[in-house]
Parts: sequence; structure tokens; C-alpha cells
Amino acid sequence: MAKARTSISLDEEVLENVKRLNLNLSEIANEAAIQSIKQSKTEQWKQENKEALDEYNAFIERHGTFGEKHGVMFKNEPI
Repeated sequence: MAKARTSISLDEEVLENVKRLNLNLSEIANEAAIQSIKQSKTEQWKQENKEALDEYNAFIERHGTFGEKHGVMFKNEPI
């Protein structure tokens, strides 16, 4: 993926430690951004689908799951 230049501001102590430990700040920032994006998208999806999830959970509360109703389909027993 192509890289783009940007600038960030860090606490002085954080930057000193990054330099002292010879850490790759670009990689750290990139990975942190990726994780934040994933988390934000997950939360957004949950909000967008809250009504359907609530309805599904209510259905399971009322009717149970397939496994609860019909038992285990495959058992670890020798034939």
C-alpha cells in the first residue's frame, strides 16, 4: 500500500522513548490507526444493526436455540 506523509504531535517523553528504544513510529502509528478504524467500524455496525440484533436476541430468549431444542447433533462416541 502506498504511504502518505503526515505529521503528528506526541508528548516529549513519549518521543524521547521512541527514539531511545529505536522504535518505528510510522509502523506503530499505522497499526494503531488500523486498530482504531476496525474498532470504530465495529461500533458503527453494532449501532446500525442494533434493532435487528435486539430482535434476534429476544427471539432466542423466547424460543431458545436449535441446539437447546433438539440436542446435540453429533456426539464424540465411537461407532
